[in-house]
Amino acid sequence: MLHADEHLPLTYDSRPLHVIGLRRYNRAMTYRDRLRIAFAFFACLSVAACGSSAKKPPPANLDEFIDRFYSAVCQLYVTCGDMPDTPTCVASLQVDTTEILTVKADIASGKVRFDRAKAGACLDYVERVYGADCTQTALAALDITGNDACSEDFIGTVADGGACFESFECVSRKCDPTDDLCAPEHQCCAGTCVPQNPPIPVGGGCVPSSSYQLCESGTVCIPIANTLSGTCVAPSKVRGTPCTGSYNCAAPLFCDIDVVVGAGTCQPAVATGAHCNVTVGLSSCNDLRDYCSWSTGTCTPRGAVGAPCSESDANSCLGYGHCVASTCVARSTERGACDPVAGLDCLGGLDCSPTTNTCEFPANAPACGG
Repeated sequence: MLHADEHLPLTYDSRPLHVIGLRRYNRAMTYRDRLRIAFAFFACLSVAACGSSAKKPPPANLDEFIDRFYSAVCQLYVTCGDMPDTPTCVASLQVDTTEILTVKADIASGKVRFDRAKAGACLDYVERVYGADCTQTALAALDITGNDACSEDFIGTVADGGACFESFECVSRKCDPTDDLCAPEHQCCAGTCVPQNPPIPVGGGCVPSSSYQLCESGTVCIPIANTLSGTCVAPSKVRGTPCTGSYNCAAPLFCDIDVVVGAGTCQPAVATGAHCNVTVGLSSCNDLRDYCSWSTGTCTPRGAVGAPCSESDANSCLGYGHCVASTCVARSTERGACDPVAGLDCLGGLDCSPTTNTCEFPANAPACGG
């Protein structure tokens, strides 16, 4: 799964807007103060997150679909300062993951069918969403209706009870893994096709860490303190609503919490230069390129590479950089130098190899299923 520090517009149905092959994407991404948004292309295929009617010709094949998907995603990342430019963004995203290799093999064998029309509708939605302005207000205002195309662009043939490695292989679009700790983006995770669970209504019990039993559209699973359980709650869109955490408020509202009493109210995210809640941090700023400065208590633009920064505030640099010796330094691209001890980090889905101290993509298993 991704690190808990990425950004993208929430659909508020317990499921984020999923993105192709990005489970491990940029550690510096920020939206709604690190709302633990998991980007996963193949989760997008198995749980609805995309839609609308296609305005461009549908992709001719899976490779074109992937290329257009990556380009759309990178458009927003560049706009928001999380990547320096589109070519660098695309080059920092791994396109030969085990998941993608598996779906290509499954299409070739007939185990999975690629629906070009649905894929075109999915791309139309994604290209529209990722062309939005980089503010909470703009992202919250996006039209997310017609959210079925991306759950239908891959059609599996394995019936319930059959063996699977990925949910897109199943008729039900749900593969229950034998090992919940297995990482399907890089490993072959054996499982069984099972029926989809009905969505949990508001007030119902849920498991925050589960991706197989989800709250109904418009709600999120709020953890219950000191337990592994949660409750499906509809985030409030009304200013002044009492809250105890970020999930209680729907963007562009945030929970303006008082840490002394452990509660607050939902308030609009504030403009650049305005006072912000340093305890809440990034989610209190409307512009996603801002951070809530500990020194000034205001929403402050994050610095580009070469700008001065505060090493005590990890968010003071734009996402494609990080603060080293009080200066924003670019994260390294593939085969670039890295050193976790010295703070030299990698861009995108790249990892710092402990043997070579260079940025490399994680190793993958070959296509699953043989």
